Amino acid sequence: MVKEPTASTSNGGREVMINRGATVSAQVFLSLRHDIINGALQPGTQLSEQSLSQRFGVSRTPIREAMLRLAEEGLVIIYPQVGTFVTKIALSKVREAQFIREALECAAAGAAVQNATEEDDAILADIMRTQLRCADEGDYETFYLFDEKLHASIAAASGFPRLWTIALAEKVQLDRVRYLNMNSAADLDALVAQHQAIVDAIAKRDKRAAEAATRRHLRDVFHSIEGLIAAHGSFFEQEPSGSTGKATQTGRRRPPRMPG
Repeated sequence: MVKEPTASTSNGGREVMINRGATVSAQVFLSLRHDIINGALQPGTQLSEQSLSQRFGVSRTPIREAMLRLAEEGLVIIYPQVGTFVTKIALSKVREAQFIREALECAAAGAAVQNATEEDDAILADIMRTQLRCADEGDYETFYLFDEKLHASIAAASGFPRLWTIALAEKVQLDRVRYLNMNSAADLDALVAQHQAIVDAIAKRDKRAAEAATRRHLRDVFHSIEGLIAAHGSFFEQEPSGSTGKATQTGRRRPPRMPG
């Protein structure tokens, strides 16, 4: 099993349960992916194969395989003969992910109204109780995990569980913004209220309300995007002057300058 660093390490690691059935490279990938999404590994950080090999207690081969998967998701950029660096958040990718996620999850919420069972209602209600406790305790990490579980459970209740699998693959850059946005008790309280509105609408079998509540919830992150950029400017890729928000192709980028 891959060794996972404790909170006392310098890598921003944490104690987590890792899937024993997964390959070593998959375990490394998921751990690094999570550390990039939650900001433990910040944009511009260079990922050293040697250091990661020591951190996880594995050879360099699974580290390289994990790096390639991270590059495919746009979380790192690999410069041959130079190094591998955590990417900045591209707002064009965030907007694209938001568009895809809204289309999928509003449809899932509407279908859940039609197809959810009493067991589904109980599952969603139980998740909300856990999220409320996490908000009261300021437990951001567990709150995020149950945020994901809530949306996955709504997709399952819709009768089309693969919707969530598709959304997961598309929303990685959006998730980085979501983590930055969860930085106060007030933020968690607002998310709980938004989630509760969705769950209540599904329980009442109100399709229009479920879709509307989901849309409001998913668009909320953009209400605070300017503030997030002001507070965490180093996390974001600077957009071209006069950008319309459309995704654009860019030329080759130089390796990011390391801090300090």
